Amino acid sequence: MLVAFIELRGRLRQTTGDDFAGGDAERADALSQKERDYIALVEVGAEAARLQAELAAGDREATAREVDTAALLLTPDERAG
Repeated sequence: MLVAFIELRGRLRQTTGDDFAGGDAERADALSQKERDYIALVEVGAEAARLQAELAAGDREATAREVDTAALLLTPDERAG
């Protein structure tokens, strides 16, 4: 999605005021909005990556706790399988 957005943003940058009914002002507004949208997309992507890393760390901690609990509950023979 980000790649498609960047491509569309690049196309918008290649336009001129003549391509818009409102001329240069409308083009400038469109460019400004796309820059704000791009920043928002990047921020959301960074937050998603941070949350994914946080969930992965929590998952590893839960697995470690499960192993520790199993070690307490199982006899040495049961652990050996």
